[in-house]
Amino acid sequence: MELYAIHIIDEADFESFKDTLLNLLPVKQQERITLLKKPTDMQRSLLGEAMCRIFLSEKLKRKPHQIELFKSEKGKPFLKGNANLHFNISHSGNWVIIGLDKNEIGVDVENVRKMNYRIAQRFYSQEEYAALNALEGEAKQKFFFKLWTIKESYLKFLGKGLTKSLGSFTVFEQDGNFRIKHENSLDENIFFKIYHADPEHLLAVCSNENLFPKEITTLHIQELLKRADL
Repeated sequence: MELYAIHIIDEADFESFKDTLLNLLPVKQQERITLLKKPTDMQRSLLGEAMCRIFLSEKLKRKPHQIELFKSEKGKPFLKGNANLHFNISHSGNWVIIGLDKNEIGVDVENVRKMNYRIAQRFYSQEEYAALNALEGEAKQKFFFKLWTIKESYLKFLGKGLTKSLGSFTVFEQDGNFRIKHENSLDENIFFKIYHADPEHLLAVCSNENLFPKEITTLHIQELLKRADL
């Protein structure tokens, strides 16, 4: 498994890289991204697409814009005819993350921020909600986002998005690791790891193997483009 991260940059600096990054994408993807009105939304989307194509191009020995991606019925991007190469992208706040693996993978990054915890009553299982309400202050905030990122990474691993209820399964901690169960049955084939992109951003990765890298590899845009020979 490989995990890469890029921190978004100043808007003026991004403008100097934007056209180069766009040229890594097929024309239709370029058009979709340039329609985004908020500069930060455009940057996160463009960096995610560029990262994906650059890393896939390294493995497939093709030019980034020649990589053909498809989407599942529920919207998860994938490669056809490459059963041993999977990827997943996530972005939030200041970070864009991509995970690549030989097996299915789900990643989710979230900006840890103030929340109305009533949302947990709607999206979390009763057991998770009780565990959350046993905490206070910063510990409660961090636990809320650990649960959220883990749940999202699991749904992205499954390729179901929010078509599967976040409250239909329970995340719990066992021997220092997070696992999931459906009702009272442990899913023995699902594993998670939590990373901190920085003190304000949590990342969860979901896999069917407990073989995670020790840390995320952080790249600057210039380093990313160098990998694309640009």
